[in-house]
Amino acid sequence: MSFDPTLGWSRSGFPALVVLALLLAGAAAALWSSPPGPPVVDAGDLATAPPRPDGELIVTGEWVSSAPAERGCVVVLRGRDGGRVACHFEDVPATRRLWLDRRLHRAGELAVCGRRAGVADGQAVLRGCRLLD
Repeated sequence: MSFDPTLGWSRSGFPALVVLALLLAGAAAALWSSPPGPPVVDAGDLATAPPRPDGELIVTGEWVSSAPAERGCVVVLRGRDGGRVACHFEDVPATRRLWLDRRLHRAGELAVCGRRAGVADGQAVLRGCRLLD
């Protein structure tokens, strides 16, 4: 009687190989499917949107103005339909404000990430803003 080593491997090794392949495929899928980031909203849509939880979001729009604030500065963005958002950059010291103004003047459409903080004077308000590029 002859002994065939491949016969034993096919009985025990093949199912183990299939399980390993499935585990690797699941791990790869988990790595590639990253959790969704903050929602992206046009500045005009944000002012008219129904209230949402105070999570982080990204607002796009055209720069209108910037001004110093009690802490940092406030940048106003205008959306496609004319709606405006006041973005509070609290972490921008006075020494960096000129840098931010120069950057805003050069940009066309901007993307700003911040937390929604309600509506004031007909404008949506974002706090803790940072410029995305």
